[in-house]
Amino acid sequence: DDIKFATENPGLIDVIIGGHSHSELHEIRRVGDTIIVQAGMLGKFVGELELDLETEQGQINIGASHYGLHETANIVSAAAPDDQAQSAILEKHRAAAESILDEELYTLKEDLPHDSLIQLLAKLLRRKFGAEIGMMFGPGVSRGLSKGPVRVRDIYEICRSFITPAVFEISGRQIEGLVRERDNPAITEAQGFGIGFRPQGQVFGRLVFAGLTCGDGEALGNSDNPEKLTNFPAIRINGVTLDPERWYTVGSATHLYSSEAGGYPSMDGSRNLKLERFRYIRDELVDFFRSGPDKVDGLLKVADENGDGRGSQP
Repeated sequence: DDIKFATENPGLIDVIIGGHSHSELHEIRRVGDTIIVQAGMLGKFVGELELDLETEQGQINIGASHYGLHETANIVSAAAPDDQAQSAILEKHRAAAESILDEELYTLKEDLPHDSLIQLLAKLLRRKFGAEIGMMFGPGVSRGLSKGPVRVRDIYEICRSFITPAVFEISGRQIEGLVRERDNPAITEAQGFGIGFRPQGQVFGRLVFAGLTCGDGEALGNSDNPEKLTNFPAIRINGVTLDPERWYTVGSATHLYSSEAGGYPSMDGSRNLKLERFRYIRDELVDFFRSGPDKVDGLLKVADENGDGRGSQP
C-alpha cells in the first residue's frame, strides 16, 4: 500500500514510515523521490532513520539519508545485561501466555479437513448473527485440524489473519452471481495477498454457504460440468426460492463484504455492514470448541457431511 500510494502521488510525500503490512525493510525503498521504511512486527526491530535536510531558496529538501534496523533483543541486553527483575517480569508473562495457549478445548476423533472447517465457520457465523445464510471462503483458515487435542494455540496457528466476523446484506442477484463465480477457476484459484505475519499464497477457493441450497441439495455448481454454470437448479434460501430483487442477511466476515479482499466480483454492492470490533474468526472457533462435546459433536458432523462445499440448511 505504501508503494502504491507513493506511485499514485508523485512528489506529494517525502517519507513514509509504514507499519500496516508489518514488512521488514532492511534498506530504504525509494519510489521516485519518496523514501519508504518499515520495521517489521511484534517489536522485533527498532528502526532508525536519519535525514539530512538542506535548505535552498527557502525550500527544505532531503539530502543524504541513513537507515537501519536494530534487533530489540540486542538493544535490551546491551542496556541491562543482568537485570534479574526485568527477566522475572518477562518470564511471568511468557508463562501466563503459554498457559492460555496450551488450554485443551476439545479432542477430535479424526482429522477435520480444511473444507469442513470452512463449512463449520459458515454455520457458526450464520448462527452468531441470526442471519439467513452463512458464507465463508478458503483463506478463513490456513488449513484443517489434526486428530487429537485441539488447543487454543492450534486455533491461533491456523487463524493468523485478523478476519473479523460481520453481518451484512447482499441481494439475490449478487447471490446468483456468487454461485456462478464459485465455479470459475480464474477466481477460485487466484491467490490472496498475505502481508507480514499473515499466510501468503492462499487461494480464495470455492465459497461455502450455510442455509443455501441448490436444487435438491447437490453441490452448487460443478467445474466438471460447464452446463451448470448457466443452467443450475433454482437456488433456495432456507427452502424458499431465491428472489433476485430481495436483500438477504449474511453472517460472514468483513473480508467478504467486497471483492477487494474477498476476490469474488459479485461481492461488490453489499450494504449495511455491522461488525464486532476486536473480535476475530479465531475467537469464534475457540468459543465453539470450548462449548462442550454435546454441542461440538453435532455441528461437526453436519460440517463434515457438507465439507465438499455443498449448500446446507442446518
